[in-house]
Amino acid sequence: MKRKIIYILHKTLLMNLVKYIFWLYDCIILKFVPKPKDDVQKKKVMFLCSFGVGDGILFLSTLDKYRKMFPKSEYEITVLCNGKTKMMFEEETDFDHIIEYDIDKNISRFKGRLELYKIINKESYEYFIDALGPNQFAMNVYTTHASFAKNKVALVDYNDTSCPKRIIKKTYNMIIEPNKRNQHTVENMNQLIDSLLNKKSNIIFYKTKTYQLDFELPKKYSMVFPSSNSIDKNWPSDRYAKLIDKIYKQVKIPVVFSGTKKDQNIINEVISKLDKQTKYVKLDNKTTVMQFVELIKRSEFIVTNDSGPYHIAISENIPVAGIIGGYTYSKYAHYNFEFPKGYKKPYLIVKYNKCFNCKDNCRRIKCNEIIWPCLNDITFDQAWKTVEKMIEENYKNKGDKNERKNK
Repeated sequence: MKRKIIYILHKTLLMNLVKYIFWLYDCIILKFVPKPKDDVQKKKVMFLCSFGVGDGILFLSTLDKYRKMFPKSEYEITVLCNGKTKMMFEEETDFDHIIEYDIDKNISRFKGRLELYKIINKESYEYFIDALGPNQFAMNVYTTHASFAKNKVALVDYNDTSCPKRIIKKTYNMIIEPNKRNQHTVENMNQLIDSLLNKKSNIIFYKTKTYQLDFELPKKYSMVFPSSNSIDKNWPSDRYAKLIDKIYKQVKIPVVFSGTKKDQNIINEVISKLDKQTKYVKLDNKTTVMQFVELIKRSEFIVTNDSGPYHIAISENIPVAGIIGGYTYSKYAHYNFEFPKGYKKPYLIVKYNKCFNCKDNCRRIKCNEIIWPCLNDITFDQAWKTVEKMIEENYKNKGDKNERKNK
């Protein structure tokens, strides 16, 4: 019911009116934000990274390219991001400044918006780069607009945004349009920097450093992520339990569960439905961000309907099967481009429908439904068929090679 109400509200003029009121409010309060002075010593660049760890790992695929564009000897790079992404950037990059601020929480906090705008305008930026672009009329658009940067940059797909064209053109003065419709997010991120460099280059996935784990794990294990950022995007727990039981019978290695505090209820629900013979390890939110990435790197294979572990597994070249609906299929699920040599493409578990890429605007969902129809359409048999293929093509072959090597 809640989901249906949200759809109805977003389609009304009232919602657009509210967003324009926020815009007008920003125009007023910006008159009270002091303009920064230019720093003659070094030019400055701001990356606006209003996303989670999954998108963060995709952004890191552009890291070397950005350093070519903005060498450390000439530019000072600042990143504005949330807490979890900050931990990743601190460990994996040489950015000069990393500011932690959850900008999305300030969409309706007038005092918070003023505080945010004062933070981003302490420095004068040569480039202010919105890494995700205006997919929606959201806080990243307002924040970019509020900056006093000379060049405000974003990749903008006019066919895939609810942000008015007029607002986009008032916000960004360097707009890059995608090479094709329904590009994946990692393609968008790479095209953005390629356009600034005025050259076309291949996508190279980013591999993180090795991190120590301060807890014991089985020598071999798989991982399953049955939770997601929204309850309506969770595949039914009884099907997940049945799938995990089947996987365990096939490979005889335990499954490891890991997630945030928010994920624990779904994880516990799945565990309660497992066969007593199925072995598992539950980590109860014990991991740091980079330990979480390390867990995925050490696993034999992954099954998930959460896009974060999905992106991490692909970037780290770990076999992964994604149980995914069609809401943002091309943008986040379907890696439809030429992969770097030696990298494994994901195994997609989807029930294709004409309404795919609805951009979270489902016309099939009913008021009393909890799970997205396109996700609920996926049967256990369909999921197992794909997971079995992944196991046969990766884990079994890997095991056979190790046995031959040991002999």
